[in-house]
This record gives sequence, structure tokens and C-alpha cells, in this order.
Amino acid sequence: MSDGRLEIAAKVAARLATKGAHAVALVGSLARGDAHEFSDIDITAIGEGPEYTLSVVDAALVSVAWRTTMQLRDAFDNPLCAGGIVPSWRGARMLHDPNGVGASIQRHAHAWQWETIHSQSERAVAYEIVGLVEEV
Repeated sequence: MSDGRLEIAAKVAARLATKGAHAVALVGSLARGDAHEFSDIDITAIGEGPEYTLSVVDAALVSVAWRTTMQLRDAFDNPLCAGGIVPSWRGARMLHDPNGVGASIQRHAHAWQWETIHSQSERAVAYEIVGLVEEV
């Protein structure tokens, strides 16, 4: 995409690196290559920082989610998160990764298989359904 959002993402990544991010990844539609004119810039910073921020940078909406390596790895084992985080990290584009932390998470995403959490998935779905039934 040639509308400048990749340059904005790189600028944000550089700023996040100065704030202690061990790695910064572009995720979402821009990383996948299917962004449209109203798409935001989704960034994950690995390290300690505010859980989620939303800001406008050079007229582009930028969402930044800070996660620790442990939080990301735990999300891969959570049946309610895995369906979103695995594809997100498989298609992530590293913007800052001097020590390979982001690349390690991405390798984990590519190696991940549903079978590793199959029994947990069944329990999680049953728990969610029971919760919904109780509300009804």
C-alpha cells in the first residue's frame, strides 16, 4: 500500500523501541495486504507498556497493544484467543526485532496446531455455552 501507512508504522515502531519494546510487529489488515482506505494501523509491541492505546499519527489511526512474551505465548494456549492470535502472528510483519523475540513468536505461530489445545477447546466452548444459557 503506497498511502504512507507503512512509513507511519515504522515511525511508531521506532518510538516504541525507545520506550522499551523488545520487538514491534505490524499485524492486521495492513500486514496481510488487504487494508482499505479506512483501515487503521495495528501494532503489537512486545514488552511492558500500556495494554492498549489508540491515537492518530499523521492523520492515520494507530492502535498499539503492548504484550509480554509470556502473555503472547499464553494466548496461543487459550482456546478463546488462539483463533485470533495465531493467524495474526503468522501474518505479522516485524518492524523492530533486534534480538529475534518477535521472530520467535512468529515461528511459534507457524508451528502451532489446534490439536495441542483440543481438549481445552471443548471445555472452553462448553463453559461459554453454559454461561450464555444461564443469561437467557
